[in-house]
Amino acid sequence: MLAGLVPLVLALTATDGAPGGRVELIWPAGSDTISLARDTVLSLPGRLGPVRVEVRGGRARFARSPCPGQDCVRAGWLKSTGDMSVCMPSEVLIRVIAPPEGRGPDALTY
Repeated sequence: MLAGLVPLVLALTATDGAPGGRVELIWPAGSDTISLARDTVLSLPGRLGPVRVEVRGGRARFARSPCPGQDCVRAGWLKSTGDMSVCMPSEVLIRVIAPPEGRGPDALTY
């Protein structure tokens, strides 16, 4: 029975956002896609001012924003394919997308 649980645990703990995935960045003046495998901090020009996005350890998040509610910052780390966060007042979006090899899901439903 224990041997049967090992593959189940491995399947449930695997994430598509492991290093090698990508994060899509969209802001009012443009867009870009960067790898989650390389740690970086970006400053994107939002409508209210600069928005800081941090990529670290195969995850991405809004680290700082000039918006009043700070919902985007409180959303925390994004790591799995399909995870996204939006700073609505600044019009900046970050979304984890499938790795270039296409290892992510082929469809998402809500």
